[in-house]
Amino acid sequence: MGKLDDKSIEQMRRRLVARESTASIAADFGVSTVTVRKIRRRLVDGTPLQGQRGDKNGRSKLTYKVVKSIKDQVSSGSTTQAALAKKFNVSRSLISRICKGERWSKSDADINSVHFLKMDLRNHRPERGSLEENELVDTVFTYYRMKGYPYRTFLPHRVGHALKALAAGPSVIEGRRLKLSSRGLKLANAFHPHMDSVRCRNTRTPVEVFGDDNLLRKSILKHIRYGHHLTPQGIRYAVYHYGGAQWASNFRPAVVRSLVELLGGKRVLDPCMGFGGRLLGTISAGRDYVGIDPAKRTVDGNQRMVRTIHQAGIETPPVLLLQECAEDILGRGHFGRFDLAITSPPYFNVEIYDASPSQSSARYPEFGPWLNYFLKPLIAKTSADLKLYGYMALNIARNLLPYVRDVGVKIGLREVTVFDYELYVRQVKQLKQGRTRSEPLILMERLR
Repeated sequence: MGKLDDKSIEQMRRRLVARESTASIAADFGVSTVTVRKIRRRLVDGTPLQGQRGDKNGRSKLTYKVVKSIKDQVSSGSTTQAALAKKFNVSRSLISRICKGERWSKSDADINSVHFLKMDLRNHRPERGSLEENELVDTVFTYYRMKGYPYRTFLPHRVGHALKALAAGPSVIEGRRLKLSSRGLKLANAFHPHMDSVRCRNTRTPVEVFGDDNLLRKSILKHIRYGHHLTPQGIRYAVYHYGGAQWASNFRPAVVRSLVELLGGKRVLDPCMGFGGRLLGTISAGRDYVGIDPAKRTVDGNQRMVRTIHQAGIETPPVLLLQECAEDILGRGHFGRFDLAITSPPYFNVEIYDASPSQSSARYPEFGPWLNYFLKPLIAKTSADLKLYGYMALNIARNLLPYVRDVGVKIGLREVTVFDYELYVRQVKQLKQGRTRSEPLILMERLR
């Protein structure tokens, strides 16, 4: 196929804006209607045009889904290349070249990825219900089907910048309000890809919504109409907001840093470690940290985060991470005394973080025993490992606040205050109206 100059492409775009048919434009310039559609979607910019590749080519006998199946079957040894060539009516040499990565190595979505990954929908939003909108949905859907779920990533050279921004940021404490701040949150989340598979309140997880073709298409379409960018972060946002998914949140590092600096002390205990938000906030404040969690994936993720920070040439205070049940090992002074304990215990079975039997809701599947044999001992034993006049800060469900107060009084804790720990709201309308949701974070002091 020939080359179109910039002037011709600009003329074609003007005629497209004037809503002339793609067929008439193609006939006038001697190109295919496919080329005209590509120009509408800004996939062509005066560069040599290529024919359709992969399963977009009407003469192709294969699809990218079939190619993936071929590679999987050959790699597993479940069949031979000759048998696959016969099954799909292609040459054996083609099967061989596919397995070597010489053919069908990149999808059409890979070729066009730059087009939509850099698109600012606020400036180039397709007309609702138009062919351009439908084609964009198909392109984005195919791309992410090939790439898989867009798990969070964090570039190693950005680690130092993220920690510096977290350490230098202003306090988020405003009276009894713990304000929203995402400083350091992306860094902590990047080491816990499994957090998008955590089931919350019996709803679909983000990974489950992504795996459903209809829900993913719906999410992409709505994001194209109302969102800003089609980046991996944008697709995660779309799955959450438009696909009906619910994901587990991480404790915000900026809140921990502000509390640690307010309360002072040198050593911090976190008996329900979670996804590393409190770990990152503590070490950014220069305090020693001991974290405990029964979930292996969670502990492994936090260990990877600490290693990555060290590999970036950043020194941290001493960090000790333990894969244990906190209610079993605390209360005996094995890890010394702490100035502050800060944590967010699981809310019974609201969020299922792991399928292992060590999870508190698996050990105590009834709410009454869970209170008596998990939450109460956790508070009492954590308090026992605090220094006299040390502090305990618990982020807890609102309905559990009276129970925590009662337990605290019985074991010698004095309530200092209850902070409003602000949460992100899901509905865009509420966010624009300035509405917020919050959970209590009760601060208590050990008196005996």
